[in-house]
This record gives sequence, C-alpha cells and structure tokens, in this order.
Amino acid sequence: MYINMPRHIENCINDIERNGFEAYIVGGCVRDSIIGKKPNDWDICTSATPKEIKEIFIDKKTIDVGIEHGTVVVLMENEAVEITTFRVDGDYSDGRRPDRVEFTSKLIDDLGRRDFTINAIAYNHKIGIIDYFNGVKDIESKVIRCVGEPNKRFKEDSLRIMRGLRFMAQLNYIIEKETLIAIEDNKELLKKISRERIIVELNKLILSDYPGDGIKYMLSMGIMPILVPYLYKDEEKYIYDSFKVKECIKVIEGCPKKLYVRLTVFLYYILKSNKDENNIRIDYKENTSKLTPKQDIKISIKCEEILKELHYDNRTIKNVSTLIAYYDTPIYEDKVYLKKLLQGTGLDVLGELIIVKDITKTFLKEENLEMITQFNLNKTRIELILDEIMKNEEAYRKTDLKITGKDLINLGVKEGIVIGKILDELLEMVIKDPKYNDKEKLTIYVKEIYEKYKSNENK
Repeated sequence: MYINMPRHIENCINDIERNGFEAYIVGGCVRDSIIGKKPNDWDICTSATPKEIKEIFIDKKTIDVGIEHGTVVVLMENEAVEITTFRVDGDYSDGRRPDRVEFTSKLIDDLGRRDFTINAIAYNHKIGIIDYFNGVKDIESKVIRCVGEPNKRFKEDSLRIMRGLRFMAQLNYIIEKETLIAIEDNKELLKKISRERIIVELNKLILSDYPGDGIKYMLSMGIMPILVPYLYKDEEKYIYDSFKVKECIKVIEGCPKKLYVRLTVFLYYILKSNKDENNIRIDYKENTSKLTPKQDIKISIKCEEILKELHYDNRTIKNVSTLIAYYDTPIYEDKVYLKKLLQGTGLDVLGELIIVKDITKTFLKEENLEMITQFNLNKTRIELILDEIMKNEEAYRKTDLKITGKDLINLGVKEGIVIGKILDELLEMVIKDPKYNDKEKLTIYVKEIYEKYKSNENK
C-alpha cells in the first residue's frame, strides 16, 4: 500500500533517514489513510533521540514541546511537525501518564505501548506498512482492540476508555469482547482523569456520525455517574432504561452537529425521571394566546450542576440549561404564544428546540406510540410564523420596545422596580398587538400605568 504524505512530512522523514536513522508516520494518520479518510494530523516516530533530531534540523526552528517524553516539534516549510523518539513507558502510578520513559531503538517496542491496534501501525515509503499487532486486519473487520492486555492498557491511562468509545462512534466500529469487558472492569479509574480531558473525548463522541453505541455503553455501564458524582445522589440516581436510551440515540443522531444541542438531548435523557409524566395527553380548549410557556427550572439547575462538574465553559452551560429548561414545553401554532416563548429562549434556541421535538415526534410515530402534546407540532407552520415575526420585527423582548427605561425616568417615573414592571406590561400589550409598539402610543400608556401604580401605593 502507498500512502500519499504531505510534502513537508515526506521531506522530514527523508532528512532523518539520510542521517542514518529510522523514521515513520504513525498512529491516526496511518489508520485514516488505510480507511480512506484524509488525516487531520501527521505524526512521525523515529529511532533518533530528541538531541539528534535537533542536530539534524539545526537550520530549522525546533520547539521542545515534550522533550522529556521524546517529542520535538520541527517547523518544516511553515508547518509544525511533531517528531517523537521510539520509547518504552515506565509505570503509570497515577493512571494518567508514565512516571518515566526510556528511549529505544526498536519500533516494535514503541508500537507495543500504544492504546489500540488500529493506532499501532507505522509506514514509510521504503518499507510500506509495518503492522506488528494486526491493526490492518482490525480495520478491515471494523474492530476496536487493545494492543496487548486490555486491563494493562486501561490501568496505564484510563482516558483510553473514553477514547475507545469515541473511536467506535467516529468510525462506526465495534469494541472487541475482551476490550469491552476491560472497559467495564476499569471504569472507576476514570475518576483519576481531569474533567477537561474527559469532555474533549465526550464532545467528540457526541458530535460523531455514529454516536449510538458509544452513548449506549456509557449509560448501560454506568460510566456517567463516575464522571459526574452529582448523579450518585440517592434522590437523583440514574436508572438505565433501554427504551429511553434508544430514543435518546435516535434524537441525537437526527440533530445537527451542534455541541450544545446534542449535549442537551444527552443530559435530558439522563436526568428525566423514568416515570414518563409527559405521556399524559393534555388538550387545551382555551386560546393558546393566553398561555404562558412553562420552563422546568429544576432540571435546568441539575443540568448546570453537571456541566460545572465537567468544567464546561459558561456559554455552553447557558445554552444547554436554557434549552433543557424548555425541552418539555409545548410549542403551539400561535404567534402570541411563540413570542412569549421567544422571550425565554431566544430565536436560536427555539429553532433547535423545534428540530429536537420534530425528530422526537418522528421517533414516536415509528414506535407506534400515541403522540404527546408537547411533540405534536407542525414544524413548517411554526417556522413560517417565526419568519413572519422576524420579518416584521415584532417585539418579544423589552429591548424591542420603542421606549426605554431612561424614557420612563424622563416621563417622571421613579427609578426602581416599578420601571421593570411597567416595561413588562407594555411588552405584554405589544406582544398581543404589534401596532402599539410606537413611542407616542407607549408614552400615553406609561402615564396611565404609572398613575395606577401610584394610586395603589396610596391605598
């Protein structure tokens, strides 16, 4: 097999070989090339020591990014090339990184320390594929298998548990039986891994093309409560429900590849009570314009706690907690109701909520289940109403009003909470009838409403 490398990678290997050392591309770039995918990164392993690499590339800029572990970055044709000396890892006393490394002259020793067989393949143009651990066969069979003894690999670095699930999701592979057993046996070791490293793998899994099995194993094996001790609380303890997991996977796979959207769906099915309160059909006889969209504050707070425990950024936490708060809120084909809903969600979050509910509706139909009111929406008609609201610039937030708090003060309204209350009343009026969103008209109503507040105070 011939692998077409970028010119700067090929030149780098040639320079090392001209100086009497071995050099190969290794790991993910070889795996992806065999599969037929374009690699994102190109890594080189070599028999040359870091000192020797720096001497070979003395005319190039080099960076000691991990020289104690044998890694030097060489700037080759304005590209950063990571070059690592063949090495053997020592003990992993912290279950995260080797206590020490020893350089070796043997490629097989270096490949033997890697996580999975599909990542333990090397290549150069002179020799071709070098595959001591049958990684090519596992690629052909679409199997994730540890190099050597699985328990040893996971005890060395338990993040490999998450990496295995992530590779399965990205490649649509299965995990070999002994490797899968070792994942379950060693899952408690994930407590040693930093939350930042965990969420990198979790995000890649959730955003992959085939997240289903990875999600199923994370939930069925009880990995999430290990990552998030918050879920171990007695009153919140997660109970595995195979149908809910099936629904969760179906909805995630149908969602756009936006992290906050897929993460919301994932957490919703973890946090939602197994008692499906939403299977009760509620038919509103009254005018939906009179209804106020309800949000679930309790699930939103739980969601925030989990995301904080996993060290997610504030923006992701805000988007996910907002979307999950309105997850069970019905969406009606009513302009006034939709504007009230927009107040709490904003346009982007509401747009994603509509998509999620539409996917869920499709799943429920496929399962021949009675439709639930909250999911029984007409996506096209609702989107048309929202388009009309945006096109006409109809107000649904206080900031959309043609009058401000400063204007109210200039009209004689005392500073304080009464300003917010008056703006709330004006917004309610404008949401129901957009023609009132005119400064002159609003000024008249401000005076009327303020007089009402003053007379109530005097009673």
